[in-house]
Amino acid sequence: MVLYMSSVLYAPVLALNAVTDLSIELSIIVFGAICTFYCAMGGLKAVLWSDVFQFILMFIAIMALYIAGIREAGSLENIYDRAYNGNRLNMFDFRVDLTTRYTFWNCLFQGIMYGFGCYGTSQIEVQRLLSLSNVKRAKSTLLISILPVTGLYLLCNLYGLILYSVYHLCDPISNKKVTGLTKYDQLVPYFLVSKFHSIPGLTGLCMAGIFSGSLSTVSSALNSVATVTVVDFIHPLFSSIRSNETKSVFIAKTLSFCYGFICICLAFALLHTSSIKQVANLVNSTVDGPVAAIFTLGILTTKCSGKNVLFGLLAGVAVTSWIGYGTLFSGYVQASLPMNISKCATSFNFIDTVSYTTPTYLVFENVSSSTSSTLVSQSDIFILYKVSYYWIRPIGFITTIFFTFFAVCITGWKAKISLVDSTCSSSVRGRNKTTECKDFVELKESSSERQFNEI
Repeated sequence: MVLYMSSVLYAPVLALNAVTDLSIELSIIVFGAICTFYCAMGGLKAVLWSDVFQFILMFIAIMALYIAGIREAGSLENIYDRAYNGNRLNMFDFRVDLTTRYTFWNCLFQGIMYGFGCYGTSQIEVQRLLSLSNVKRAKSTLLISILPVTGLYLLCNLYGLILYSVYHLCDPISNKKVTGLTKYDQLVPYFLVSKFHSIPGLTGLCMAGIFSGSLSTVSSALNSVATVTVVDFIHPLFSSIRSNETKSVFIAKTLSFCYGFICICLAFALLHTSSIKQVANLVNSTVDGPVAAIFTLGILTTKCSGKNVLFGLLAGVAVTSWIGYGTLFSGYVQASLPMNISKCATSFNFIDTVSYTTPTYLVFENVSSSTSSTLVSQSDIFILYKVSYYWIRPIGFITTIFFTFFAVCITGWKAKISLVDSTCSSSVRGRNKTTECKDFVELKESSSERQFNEI
């Protein structure tokens, strides 16, 4: 989570650098410090309320970008035609090829594993649910969040088609001598400033929306990792701190500052990465898959002891880290789809706009970009290092389950782990256990509500 926070912090800083004269290094320090301060001082309540306002800003920014993008492209029909002709709508690639960056299968399994990891085992999400007064409210809140979260993801992903339609005859990255852009991560703020600079306040509002998406994640993560450290590591070791709420809160705030400082330092290590999305997915995927597998085993079976689970978890993380970070540091970059620079302007001016007209045919040129120059001969790269980062989560899930059951078979398959709340486990719950499990859940709801009120 600390590594993930660093990549999330770096993303809006890179965007800001594309449209202002602020250095990346100074921006990382300033915005990292601001986020760390309000998270540490305000705690979970500050995180939740800031998330509400940041969520509103995100939607305002996206709506403004959509209106400007569709207007610039001409129509929705133009967007579709240009994306189709440019081979940007190949959503149903059913090839079972682990080296292809995006296929139907790796997107499907990545999405399922992401849902398990984000909403089932992520401390960020679980902590938010635990802040509610009872389990019933937590369930309803989680269900209600499906619509806005799904809508936000769809809007963000589909906006790529709009940007492609706008710049389909002039790739700003390939024309970096004029635009000054070096990474595709800077493309959204570049478009934002070039279209909204004449409207007072709109550029700043949209940039605030871009920052909101990242800072809300960083603040939630800071609060979560500090809480996990206190509850899972400090409390079991020091009983005096566990019984003293004032000390626990003070230590949690101090840890938030410490983790924020670490996050800022690690963000500097990302200055030379080619894709923030790949790095962010990678650092999450190497652990999310194995952790989701452990939770799944805990619910579906009673055969796994703590040692077996630990062996499977470490083995799964080792495999995903080997493949994932090997892919990142091997120098292998999959060739991107061709872009066009035939209609690029010779100089950049916010007032001047390039006239985009749809030709009778599209001529794409294989131009050099910031990534193509780093391509390494495929024959020199180990085959596992060519695996798409979208397969990392499913691979971690499968390998962890495999190694856990391998350990179970060695240590004794007939052994059975008995849990206090095993009546709610699907592996032992039968028709005659439904009432007992329901009673247990209700008892747990009432006890959690009492505990919440006491805090």
